[in-house]
Amino acid sequence: PYRYGNKIYFSAGRDPDGGAHFKSLYEYDFETGEQLALADIQKKNDDIFKAQVNGNWIVYLDHKRAGGGEIRVLDRSQNSLSTVKTYYSGMPTIVLEGDLLAWMERTGTNMDKVFLYDLRNRENMTAAMLERSVFGQSDVDICESEVVWADADPYAPREQTDQQAVINSLSLLPSTEAKKVQSYAPNTHV
Repeated sequence: PYRYGNKIYFSAGRDPDGGAHFKSLYEYDFETGEQLALADIQKKNDDIFKAQVNGNWIVYLDHKRAGGGEIRVLDRSQNSLSTVKTYYSGMPTIVLEGDLLAWMERTGTNMDKVFLYDLRNRENMTAAMLERSVFGQSDVDICESEVVWADADPYAPREQTDQQAVINSLSLLPSTEAKKVQSYAPNTHV
């Protein structure tokens, strides 16, 4: 479930045999006590997961049970649905702040990437690439135009690279010089 304002958004449903089948996205209003299925949110694959909502956008995973799927977005002002990106394995955790969407995605056998996507301009950016990193499935977060994620500490002794992490931070503010990644090393696995 995801809360935005006085509403909760969640995916739910059952297949004909009674099993879980997350085929619809619902909105529950705490003030009115009303629950409704959002008809504009449509799935192309098997299940709807991990909705993120704000006043302009509803973003969710349209997931395949066999793996992979699509990150989909509903532009609430235009009532138009589109695909942000197709992913081929796993299930990324998406984070929405304003018009910016971020996620970590497995893009190859030994490669994960931190993606940023400007929903308004439909621009995609790779913020970081993690090669052969045990931190590749780290969640990403955004707060006040700053993106954070974990990665292996590049200065840790080779035998400890899977045990020591850095927390990386990238400011997305226009005034930030050269969009440099800053790192904090807590001297432990995170």
